[in-house]
Amino acid sequence: MKTLFVNIGNTHSEMAWDNLVNVEIVKTTDIMKELSDREKDIDRMVVASVVPKVTGQLCVRFGQKLILLNAELAKSIKFADVDHFSIGADRIANALAAKKHYSTPVMVVDCGTCVTTELIDKSNQFQGGNILPGRLLQRKILTSATGQLPLAPLSSTLAKSPGRHTIEAIQSGVDIGLIGAIEKLVKHNSKHYPDMTIVFTGGDAKFFKKYFPDAELAPPHFTLSGLLELIK
Repeated sequence: MKTLFVNIGNTHSEMAWDNLVNVEIVKTTDIMKELSDREKDIDRMVVASVVPKVTGQLCVRFGQKLILLNAELAKSIKFADVDHFSIGADRIANALAAKKHYSTPVMVVDCGTCVTTELIDKSNQFQGGNILPGRLLQRKILTSATGQLPLAPLSSTLAKSPGRHTIEAIQSGVDIGLIGAIEKLVKHNSKHYPDMTIVFTGGDAKFFKKYFPDAELAPPHFTLSGLLELIK
Protein backbone atom coordinates (compact mmCIF):
# COMPACT_ATOMS: atom_id res chain seq x y z
CA MET A 1 0.00 0.00 0.00
CA LYS A 2 1.45 3.36 -1.05
CA THR A 3 1.03 6.05 1.58
CA LEU A 4 1.57 9.74 0.96
CA PHE A 5 2.38 11.88 4.01
CA VAL A 6 1.44 15.55 3.77
CA ASN A 7 2.09 18.44 6.15
CA ILE A 8 -0.01 21.44 5.07
CA GLY A 9 1.13 24.74 6.55
CA ASN A 10 -0.16 28.26 6.13
CA THR A 11 2.52 29.19 3.60
CA HIS A 12 4.25 26.01 2.44
CA SER A 13 3.41 22.31 2.44
CA GLU A 14 5.55 19.17 2.45
CA MET A 15 4.76 15.77 1.00
CA ALA A 16 6.61 12.48 0.72
CA TRP A 17 5.95 8.80 0.13
CA ASP A 18 6.34 6.18 2.85
CA ASN A 19 9.73 6.63 4.58
CA LEU A 20 10.01 10.35 3.73
CA VAL A 21 12.41 9.84 0.86
CA ASN A 22 12.48 12.75 -1.62
CA VAL A 23 10.38 15.22 0.34
CA GLU A 24 8.77 17.84 -1.91
CA ILE A 25 8.00 21.36 -0.70
CA VAL A 26 5.34 23.38 -2.51
CA LYS A 27 3.31 26.51 -1.89
CA THR A 28 0.12 25.70 -0.01
CA THR A 29 -1.85 27.55 -2.68
CA ASP A 30 -0.67 24.84 -5.12
CA ILE A 31 -1.10 21.79 -2.89
CA MET A 32 -4.47 20.61 -4.24
CA LYS A 33 -3.17 20.59 -7.81
CA GLU A 34 -0.04 18.71 -6.74
CA LEU A 35 -2.07 16.10 -4.88
CA SER A 36 -4.62 15.76 -7.68
CA ASP A 37 -1.79 15.03 -10.12
CA ARG A 38 -0.74 12.11 -7.89
CA GLU A 39 -4.23 10.84 -7.08
CA LYS A 40 -4.03 7.62 -9.10
CA ASP A 41 -0.90 6.56 -7.19
CA ILE A 42 -2.29 7.22 -3.70
CA ASP A 43 -3.70 4.30 -1.73
CA ARG A 44 -3.70 6.18 1.55
CA MET A 45 -2.86 9.75 2.56
CA VAL A 46 -1.91 10.83 6.09
CA VAL A 47 -2.32 14.58 6.55
CA ALA A 48 -1.62 17.27 9.13
CA SER A 49 -3.37 20.43 7.97
CA VAL A 50 -3.79 23.84 9.59
CA VAL A 51 -5.69 25.28 6.61
CA PRO A 52 -9.43 24.48 6.99
CA LYS A 53 -10.27 25.35 3.38
CA VAL A 54 -7.71 22.85 2.07
CA THR A 55 -8.78 20.27 4.66
CA GLY A 56 -12.35 20.48 3.36
CA GLN A 57 -11.21 20.11 -0.24
CA LEU A 58 -9.15 17.04 0.70
CA CYS A 59 -12.15 15.40 2.36
CA VAL A 60 -14.26 15.89 -0.76
CA ARG A 61 -11.55 14.80 -3.20
CA PHE A 62 -9.95 11.86 -1.40
CA GLY A 63 -12.67 10.57 0.93
CA GLN A 64 -11.80 7.25 2.58
CA LYS A 65 -8.19 7.39 1.42
CA LEU A 66 -7.65 10.28 3.81
CA ILE A 67 -6.39 10.05 7.40
CA LEU A 68 -6.47 13.46 9.12
CA LEU A 69 -4.24 13.75 12.16
CA ASN A 70 -5.97 14.60 15.43
CA ALA A 71 -5.22 14.03 19.10
CA GLU A 72 -7.35 10.88 19.29
CA LEU A 73 -5.15 9.20 16.67
CA ALA A 74 -1.90 10.18 18.42
CA LYS A 75 -1.98 7.23 20.82
CA SER A 76 1.59 7.61 22.13
CA ILE A 77 0.86 11.10 23.52
CA LYS A 78 -1.58 11.83 26.34
CA PHE A 79 -3.85 14.86 26.02
CA ALA A 80 -5.89 14.52 29.22
CA ASP A 81 -4.94 17.93 30.66
CA VAL A 82 -5.61 20.06 27.57
CA ASP A 83 -8.44 20.91 25.18
CA HIS A 84 -7.20 18.57 22.48
CA PHE A 85 -10.01 19.50 20.06
CA SER A 86 -8.50 22.96 19.60
CA ILE A 87 -4.87 21.88 19.12
CA GLY A 88 -3.58 22.27 15.57
CA ALA A 89 -2.56 19.13 13.69
CA ASP A 90 0.94 20.54 13.16
CA ARG A 91 1.44 20.81 16.92
CA ILE A 92 0.21 17.24 17.44
CA ALA A 93 2.62 16.06 14.74
CA ASN A 94 5.43 17.96 16.49
CA ALA A 95 4.60 16.19 19.75
CA LEU A 96 4.73 12.80 18.03
CA ALA A 97 8.03 13.67 16.35
CA ALA A 98 9.51 14.97 19.61
CA LYS A 99 8.73 11.72 21.40
CA LYS A 100 10.22 9.77 18.49
CA HIS A 101 13.52 11.68 18.30
CA TYR A 102 14.17 12.91 21.86
CA SER A 103 13.83 11.90 25.47
CA THR A 104 11.18 13.70 27.48
CA PRO A 105 10.56 16.25 28.90
CA VAL A 106 10.96 18.16 25.66
CA MET A 107 9.90 21.58 24.41
CA VAL A 108 9.49 22.03 20.66
CA VAL A 109 9.79 25.55 19.22
CA ASP A 110 8.36 25.57 15.69
CA CYS A 111 9.42 28.74 13.87
CA GLY A 112 7.17 29.26 10.87
CA THR A 113 4.36 31.65 9.98
CA CYS A 114 3.62 31.47 13.69
CA VAL A 115 6.05 30.52 16.41
CA THR A 116 4.48 27.70 18.39
CA THR A 117 5.73 25.70 21.34
CA GLU A 118 4.74 22.22 22.47
CA LEU A 119 5.74 20.78 25.83
CA ILE A 120 5.68 17.04 26.54
CA ASP A 121 6.54 15.82 30.04
CA LYS A 122 8.26 12.63 31.19
CA SER A 123 5.00 10.70 31.22
CA ASN A 124 4.37 11.69 27.57
CA GLN A 125 1.63 14.07 28.65
CA PHE A 126 1.08 17.03 26.33
CA GLN A 127 1.21 19.96 28.73
CA GLY A 128 0.23 22.64 26.22
CA GLY A 129 2.27 25.43 24.70
CA ASN A 130 2.26 28.90 23.22
CA ILE A 131 1.44 30.61 19.92
CA LEU A 132 2.75 33.96 18.73
CA PRO A 133 3.24 35.60 15.33
CA GLY A 134 6.46 34.70 13.55
CA ARG A 135 9.10 36.92 11.94
CA LEU A 136 7.41 37.44 8.59
CA LEU A 137 3.89 37.63 9.98
CA GLN A 138 4.86 40.39 12.41
CA ARG A 139 6.42 42.35 9.57
CA LYS A 140 3.28 41.93 7.44
CA ILE A 141 1.04 43.03 10.31
CA LEU A 142 3.08 46.21 10.81
CA THR A 143 2.71 47.00 7.10
CA SER A 144 -0.98 46.13 6.71
CA ALA A 145 -2.14 47.80 9.93
CA THR A 146 -0.34 51.11 9.38
CA GLY A 147 -0.29 53.70 6.64
CA GLN A 148 3.43 54.25 6.29
CA LEU A 149 5.52 51.34 7.56
CA PRO A 150 7.14 49.31 4.74
CA LEU A 151 7.51 45.54 4.60
CA ALA A 152 10.95 44.86 6.06
CA PRO A 153 12.77 41.90 4.46
CA LEU A 154 13.94 38.91 6.45
CA SER A 155 17.65 38.58 7.13
CA SER A 156 19.78 35.67 8.32
CA THR A 157 21.48 37.96 10.85
CA LEU A 158 20.21 40.43 13.42
CA ALA A 159 19.88 44.03 12.31
CA LYS A 160 21.60 46.69 14.38
CA SER A 161 19.74 48.01 17.38
CA PRO A 162 18.75 50.71 17.84
CA GLY A 163 17.80 50.77 14.17
CA ARG A 164 19.25 53.65 12.17
CA HIS A 165 16.33 53.74 9.72
CA THR A 166 12.77 52.40 9.60
CA ILE A 167 13.58 49.06 7.93
CA GLU A 168 16.35 48.35 10.42
CA ALA A 169 14.12 49.41 13.32
CA ILE A 170 11.43 46.93 12.24
CA GLN A 171 13.93 44.13 11.66
CA SER A 172 15.68 44.54 15.00
CA GLY A 173 12.47 45.20 16.90
CA VAL A 174 10.68 42.11 15.60
CA ASP A 175 13.62 39.71 15.69
CA ILE A 176 15.11 40.73 19.03
CA GLY A 177 11.61 40.83 20.47
CA LEU A 178 10.92 37.27 19.33
CA ILE A 179 14.24 36.00 20.66
CA GLY A 180 13.38 37.60 23.99
CA ALA A 181 9.90 36.09 23.99
CA ILE A 182 11.27 32.59 23.33
CA GLU A 183 13.93 33.07 26.03
CA LYS A 184 11.19 33.99 28.51
CA LEU A 185 9.08 30.96 27.58
CA VAL A 186 12.07 28.63 27.90
CA LYS A 187 12.99 30.11 31.28
CA HIS A 188 9.42 29.78 32.53
CA ASN A 189 9.08 26.14 31.48
CA SER A 190 12.55 25.27 32.79
CA LYS A 191 11.40 26.14 36.31
CA HIS A 192 9.01 23.19 36.15
CA TYR A 193 11.11 20.93 33.89
CA PRO A 194 14.80 21.69 34.61
CA ASP A 195 16.04 18.75 32.51
CA MET A 196 13.92 19.76 29.52
CA THR A 197 15.36 19.39 26.00
CA ILE A 198 14.67 22.37 23.72
CA VAL A 199 14.24 21.63 20.02
CA PHE A 200 13.95 24.16 17.19
CA THR A 201 12.19 23.29 13.94
CA GLY A 202 10.49 25.15 11.09
CA GLY A 203 11.63 27.53 8.39
CA ASP A 204 13.29 30.01 10.76
CA ALA A 205 14.74 27.38 13.11
CA LYS A 206 18.37 28.00 12.12
CA PHE A 207 17.98 31.74 12.67
CA PHE A 208 16.73 31.29 16.25
CA LYS A 209 18.91 28.32 17.17
CA LYS A 210 22.02 30.56 17.01
CA TYR A 211 20.82 32.38 20.12
CA PHE A 212 20.10 29.21 22.11
CA PRO A 213 23.40 27.27 22.17
CA ASP A 214 22.09 24.54 24.48
CA ALA A 215 19.10 23.76 22.25
CA GLU A 216 18.84 21.11 19.53
CA LEU A 217 18.15 21.68 15.85
CA ALA A 218 15.51 19.17 14.79
CA PRO A 219 16.21 16.81 11.90
CA PRO A 220 14.85 17.84 8.49
CA HIS A 221 11.10 17.52 7.93
CA PHE A 222 10.57 17.05 11.65
CA THR A 223 6.81 17.76 11.67
CA LEU A 224 6.27 15.48 8.69
CA SER A 225 8.13 12.67 10.48
CA GLY A 226 5.55 12.78 13.26
CA LEU A 227 2.92 11.57 10.78
CA LEU A 228 4.83 8.32 10.29
CA GLU A 229 4.00 7.40 13.88
CA LEU A 230 0.31 7.09 12.99
CA ILE A 231 0.72 3.96 10.91
CA LYS A 232 3.21 2.07 13.06
